[in-house]
Amino acid sequence: MQHSNALPAPDNSALQNNNERLRVVRAWAMGFCFGVRDALAATRAEREPSAVTVLGELVHNADVTGELADRGFRSLPGPGDAAAVRTAAALVTAHGASHGDLASLRGAGLRVIDTTCPLVRRVQDAAAEFAAEGRFVVVVGVPGHAEVNGVIGDLSEEQFVVVRDKSAVRCWPCNRLGVVQQSTTDPATTVAAITAVQRLNPQADVAVADTVCKPTRDRQAAVQELCETLKRQSPQFGTPTVVVVGGRNSHNTARLAALCEAEGVRAVRVVGADDLNAAAFAGSTVVGLTAGTSTPDATIDAVERRLQSFETRPPFADKLCNTDRKRDWRRWSAGEWTAYFRANGARRDDPADPWAVPWPCAPGETRPTLSAAERAAVVESIRMFQLGESGTGRFLLRCAAAHVAAGGDADYPDALREFLAEENRHAAELGRFLDAEGVPRLQRGESRAAAAFRAARHLIPASEAGLEWAIVVLLSAERVALAYYAALRQATASPTLRTLCRNVLRDEVWHLRFQSDRLATLRAGRGAVGRALSRAVEGAALFAACTVAYLAHRAVFRRAGMGWRAVRRRAGASV
Repeated sequence: MQHSNALPAPDNSALQNNNERLRVVRAWAMGFCFGVRDALAATRAEREPSAVTVLGELVHNADVTGELADRGFRSLPGPGDAAAVRTAAALVTAHGASHGDLASLRGAGLRVIDTTCPLVRRVQDAAAEFAAEGRFVVVVGVPGHAEVNGVIGDLSEEQFVVVRDKSAVRCWPCNRLGVVQQSTTDPATTVAAITAVQRLNPQADVAVADTVCKPTRDRQAAVQELCETLKRQSPQFGTPTVVVVGGRNSHNTARLAALCEAEGVRAVRVVGADDLNAAAFAGSTVVGLTAGTSTPDATIDAVERRLQSFETRPPFADKLCNTDRKRDWRRWSAGEWTAYFRANGARRDDPADPWAVPWPCAPGETRPTLSAAERAAVVESIRMFQLGESGTGRFLLRCAAAHVAAGGDADYPDALREFLAEENRHAAELGRFLDAEGVPRLQRGESRAAAAFRAARHLIPASEAGLEWAIVVLLSAERVALAYYAALRQATASPTLRTLCRNVLRDEVWHLRFQSDRLATLRAGRGAVGRALSRAVEGAALFAACTVAYLAHRAVFRRAGMGWRAVRRRAGASV
């Protein structure tokens, strides 16, 4: 069955008063799955809640946990300690428990209310079958998660290993392997991990049980479709953004947010409506909404109502002029672009801004946030990108001056200077991150990739034609940057670097728009043949940029699970 995320058509009549409300588009699948609903129904069927101890979180949701406490249910961290239960009954959550733990509970004389999701039980059974066949069991999932603990609870330590993703896969001294997945693992992580197991263990017979549950697949497919829809409509509706609702320790909720970021869409994670801040949606008129399988319908509805209460206006509307044209960036004047970049810089410098980077230490101090494996994969790449983001832009400004002399917009050089200042802000932030990691910055001339892009911009002398060519090269670099920063954000768990990448990704979207706007101005009036030739040149430049960037930064792309074709698709999708 084909599903669609129908976005509302832009309503330009509402622009006059700048008081349009934020509109919300829901993913076609989200929220409670049947396993969670059944578990919650089991608790509501209990007539004496005070006689029941819930072993762990029924679901990873504060509202549900609060409801159970209010009704009188007791709680313990998990199913592993039957002796700690002081009630007549014990409830095993939807995440499940090992057969050994269940036997211990029953052996203690307790009435066991087993709400284990059938699809979780399927993972446990598959792992047990592989172990019975004499296979070494590889569990793709989050170490320490309640579901994973139930899967491995009946296996001896030498029978299994838990890997979060492909980076944790090793060559194991076993001739027979069996791979299962935590039920909420996203398919991309599953495929990459299985491929790594097969590649690194060529000596082994590898059997795979597909144990990712259908509700998880549906929710992840739905959010990917929603992201694609928002990206296609981003010129009309602002920065593509999806609000992801779920518990802070919910694995499947975290995966939904990660999928959004991998698609180049900003993810705003919230537990409930109280976590929402209108400032986080400045510049957007439409946002997407999804939720993890542990999120009640009432919580989702409350988040949606709160979002719909926000007034929305074009980015930094108070800084712009020509009110009736604010929505469509393709009609902005150079003066309006100048105002946008200045206002964006002022907001980024505000420590109270919701996009502020959580720096681990003061400027000049050192406090690393990267693991050894992350450092090996990303540090040299960041050094190259940091150098590439810096520069005075003298050649561009000379080209802009030639454009003005030929009758172009006299305000354009000011907008270009503000754009260059934003690029240098990125370089400064990347430099500060390298300083905090104790890594020296590259100096000009030490990066071949940066030198290649710089040389390409200078192929045509400073002139109006030179400006068009320089923008083509810049657009290729900006498009590649969208793929790069998305990959870099996936390749690390550092809160500082992930936030920095998120911010740069948001800025790069507007950089693409700024450059595309000027390119359209330069090409106005060009015939069909000229337009076709221009598109061919752009395509060739983008192909070359993707190739150079992938060769220079392949360690980052590989860690994020992106091959050259994936980089090419991601960069091309931003055109």
